[in-house]
Amino acid sequence: MKIAITGAKGLLGQELAKTLSSEHEVVCFPGHKEMDLADASQVRDFVATHHPDAIIHAAAKRDLDPLETDPESAFHNNCVATYVVASAAREFGCSLVHISTDAVFPEDRNEAYNEFDEPSLPPTIYGRSKYAAELTVRRALEKHYIVRLPWIFGRTGGPEKNFLVNLYAKVRDGKKTVAASNQLTSVVASVDAVEAIRRMVVTPHYGVYHVASPEPVSRAGFLKAALELAGKDTSFVEEKTVAQMNRPAKRVHYVALRSLLLEPMLGMTVPSWRERLAEIIADLRADGYVD
Repeated sequence: MKIAITGAKGLLGQELAKTLSSEHEVVCFPGHKEMDLADASQVRDFVATHHPDAIIHAAAKRDLDPLETDPESAFHNNCVATYVVASAAREFGCSLVHISTDAVFPEDRNEAYNEFDEPSLPPTIYGRSKYAAELTVRRALEKHYIVRLPWIFGRTGGPEKNFLVNLYAKVRDGKKTVAASNQLTSVVASVDAVEAIRRMVVTPHYGVYHVASPEPVSRAGFLKAALELAGKDTSFVEEKTVAQMNRPAKRVHYVALRSLLLEPMLGMTVPSWRERLAEIIADLRADGYVD
């Protein structure tokens, strides 16, 4: 089949293009500097030219703090662009994989959210824009998959998109990274997110899916593990509480995802993030990002 990908230059998008191109014909939408996905004419022309069977909409504005003070950008890039892409998918009969986030959920709770928990009133501008985008996709077309992902780590994206690459670069320069010690979330390796999408896009099993490693971890705990597994000094991660960091966007203290659908519908489970992290560090070392 032919698959078109938005956001193909990002961490997830690069992994999608790399993996899916081994089985399918992949075409990538131009980057945001060349195409505004909120421009209906440009998007329609691209889809009309390439006639994909499926579109994976991975492009989004994700930086919580800048978006909290710039809601116009959040809704332009995450809502209007999604409406335009979904409308093009509907017009040309494509299925749509929409990449969403755990930020659509409203509050802390000690139980992980599954696919049957309904989001409402997310606490950040980013979360609200992504929840609105989900509603847009649901209303626009029947053939859709909404894939909610937590914090994503991986081997792609390079210095601009990959926080692990930046972490190791800062250690090389003798600089510390500040991370929250009391903000627990799920995480997922981009390779596992892509594997789920690879399986789902060839099925008629439309709907909402969560893809996450089963063990929540604090932001600081994950970064310390990334340093330890790479043989680095973990003191280069400075732990602070969410309150001490005092960032513009509200941070919940515990939000985790679990899936009730991946195994019965797609025949897969997501492995431990520790297992995947060790593999990804080895890949980053081979690429020269870890010395």
